[in-house]
Amino acid sequence: MSLPRRVCSVRNDCVVSGGVVRGRCILMLAVASYYVAFDVSCSAVRDGPSILFDHTRYDFGTVDSGTTVIRHQFRFRNVGSSRLDILDVKPTCNCVAVVPSERSAGPGDEGFVSVELTLPAISLGVEETKVKREVYVETNDAKNRLIPLSLIGTRRHNDFVYPSSIVFEPHLIGDPQEAFFYFIPSDIAPSTKEASCETTAAYLKAEVVCEIHTHRPLWMERLTETERFRNAFDPGSFPRVLQKVIVSVLPEAPAGRFGEYVIVHTDKDDRPALLVGVSGEVLEPLRIEPRRLFLGLHSTSERWSYAVEVISPTGEAFQIESVTSELACINASVSSVSPSHWRLGIGPVAGELVPGDFRGLVHVRSDVPRMENFTIGVYGRIRK
Repeated sequence: MSLPRRVCSVRNDCVVSGGVVRGRCILMLAVASYYVAFDVSCSAVRDGPSILFDHTRYDFGTVDSGTTVIRHQFRFRNVGSSRLDILDVKPTCNCVAVVPSERSAGPGDEGFVSVELTLPAISLGVEETKVKREVYVETNDAKNRLIPLSLIGTRRHNDFVYPSSIVFEPHLIGDPQEAFFYFIPSDIAPSTKEASCETTAAYLKAEVVCEIHTHRPLWMERLTETERFRNAFDPGSFPRVLQKVIVSVLPEAPAGRFGEYVIVHTDKDDRPALLVGVSGEVLEPLRIEPRRLFLGLHSTSERWSYAVEVISPTGEAFQIESVTSELACINASVSSVSPSHWRLGIGPVAGELVPGDFRGLVHVRSDVPRMENFTIGVYGRIRK
């Protein structure tokens, strides 16, 4: 669509005075932008698959050091004429977990890439930390094979607790875990009353314990090496009472990564409550890679096979007792790699493949407590 001649010659109707554009220029520019926007929205659908993200960069701003996990969704749309496939998603570090809503999208379909970023720890004496992490999305779009998605922001140091957040190591479901932090009042003076705590998850427990320290702790001496705390925590103020907050992950914590908070209620008027981030990962007794399997795009005559690895994270031996597929077109088999590692084979059933999409579950039975029965999602598309 071509713009009207009057809009194209808009500068002839404008008068510039003191750096301000006057006259009909503003109206003409508005009309021009309308025609340009209309032209884009009415453009023809692109040939082949074509991915379009509504944004590829997310700035989460400045967060307190108690924030340990950032979650965001990057939404996309297939603006092409054929099916779009998400071939792979590649984070730049293991602090980022990425899950696409769908691995395949038809023309006009929408989806999203869900990103979970675990923020890095903050070093002693550091005012703030700049954070930038990227995820690369690989597609079958010829013009956008690899698309970078960025998360940026700033994490501010929290003077009120040490350490500023708690990150639990990955542990098996049912195993209780415990860690702690110290509450440090903003004026570096002993608090006038014992702080109280609560948590944002029922499977977390926080308890305040008052400890008498006869000497300045080593971690406090490290704090005094920084300019901010150089004149604080005078050794002559000891012995003194420090408030220690013990945080526990209870056995009923569900499997998966978590990011929650401990809320510390204080007697400080300027900050009556503060958040301390608590994050970690509770592992299932078996690690399944992948838990959802995209079988791709195949013809009815192709023969293919995909593998699913089932591994004991502790190295203990276990048995896979049976594997069955609820789809008539998909066959599932099992073989032992080692006593603590089994491999499931997923492939087509000869003569049962028909054109179209398919989606279903593979059911697995094992002798592992808490995982006697589990499923693996499979989906894909068969072309003529």
